[in-house]
Amino acid sequence: MIGRIVCSLGATVRSAGVALGTLAAVAIATVPAVPVQAEEPYRLVVTSMLLDNTPNTAVQDWFLDEIVARSGGRIELEQYRAGALCTGREIIACLTDGRADIGITVPAYTPAQFTLAELGALPFITSDNQALMQALYALNQDNETFRSETKKLDLIPVAYFSAGQSILGAKEELKGPADLKGTRVRAVGDGVVAAITAADGQPVAVTASEMYEAAQRGIVDVVFNNMDAPTAYNLDEVLPYWVDAGYGHYVLVGIWMTQAAYDRLPADLQAIVDEVIADLNAGKGMEAYAAVARTQCDRMLEGGRIKGLSTWDDAAIAEWAEMTGDGPKQRYVEKARTAGYDAPEKVLEQYLGLLEGFSGSGVDIPFAECVKRFSAQ
Repeated sequence: MIGRIVCSLGATVRSAGVALGTLAAVAIATVPAVPVQAEEPYRLVVTSMLLDNTPNTAVQDWFLDEIVARSGGRIELEQYRAGALCTGREIIACLTDGRADIGITVPAYTPAQFTLAELGALPFITSDNQALMQALYALNQDNETFRSETKKLDLIPVAYFSAGQSILGAKEELKGPADLKGTRVRAVGDGVVAAITAADGQPVAVTASEMYEAAQRGIVDVVFNNMDAPTAYNLDEVLPYWVDAGYGHYVLVGIWMTQAAYDRLPADLQAIVDEVIADLNAGKGMEAYAAVARTQCDRMLEGGRIKGLSTWDDAAIAEWAEMTGDGPKQRYVEKARTAGYDAPEKVLEQYLGLLEGFSGSGVDIPFAECVKRFSAQ
C-alpha cells in the first residue's frame, strides 16, 4: 500500500510519499490505524508530514530506527510518511484522537495548541541548531509551564528542532529588507510574520507542500523556508535566487508520542524510549541532520537553475532586525499570557539563558559554504 510501511528489526523500509491517485488515496484514508497491543511486538503507528531525503527526515528516522533497534524488534512501526495518513495540519488531531501514536509536523500549523513552542522561531536570536534543540529539550524537562502545553494534549514531546536556517527564494535578487516592500511572502509563524510585516511585505500563510504551486501561480513572490525548498521541494525551478537574510530559525519541527502509547509499553521499553529521546536531543539528531544537509548544496549547484546564492551583509541584517525590534518577543509573552499561561516571560528568559549555555555546540547548515562554492563557479 502506498505510503504505508512496517518497520521491525532488520527490515526498515522507506516510502517515497509519492502523490496518491484517487483510488489509492481513498484506500489509505479508509484503513484504520492499528492500535498498540498490550503484548509483544508493540506496534506504534507513525504519521509524518516530512518528505524523504531531507535533513529533518534524517532526525525523525534516527529516532524511529533507534527505538526499533534498541528494543530488539519488540517495538514495530507502521509508518505513514509525507502526509499519507494525516496532513501536516491534521497530525496533532490524529494523535489526540488515537489514529496515530507518534507524529511529526510543524507546531506552527496549529498555533493555538503550541503557543509556548513559538519561542523557538523568534527572529534574530540564534543560528545554532544544536543549541536550540537542547534548550527546548531542557525546557520540557525543567519548566513545568512549558511542559504543560503538551501535557494537556496527553502528548510526550520527543523533540523540537529547527526546520533549518532560514533562506528566502525569489525571482529576482533580494539585497536588503527594502526589497521585501510590497512583496507577498510565504510566511509561517508569528516571528516571520512580524519580520515580514516590519519590512512592509505581505505575509501569506502557505504550508510546505503548497509552496511550489503558490510560487508557480504567483500567489507568493518570495518563499521563506530553508534549503529543503530549492532541493526537496524543487523551488529552484521557479525561484532562481536564494539568500540568507540573517533571520535565524524560522519554524520548528516537533516529534511527539502519545502518553497512552507510552503507558502501554512495559517499563523496560519505556526506559529505552527515554534513552533514545535523550540521545536524540544531545546531538545524535543534529549529526543525522548535518549529514543530509551537506548534500543539499550539491543538489542546488547541479541543475544550473540557481542564478544567485548570497548572504546579506551585516548592515542589511542589522537594519531588518532593528525594523522588527522587540515586538515578536513582546507579542510572544502577551499571546502566551492571553492563552492562560503563568509568567511566560520567565519561560522566555530561561530559554534565552539555555541558548547561551548551549551555544557553540551545534552544527550549522552549510548555506554559507554553498554561497562560496557558487561564487567560485
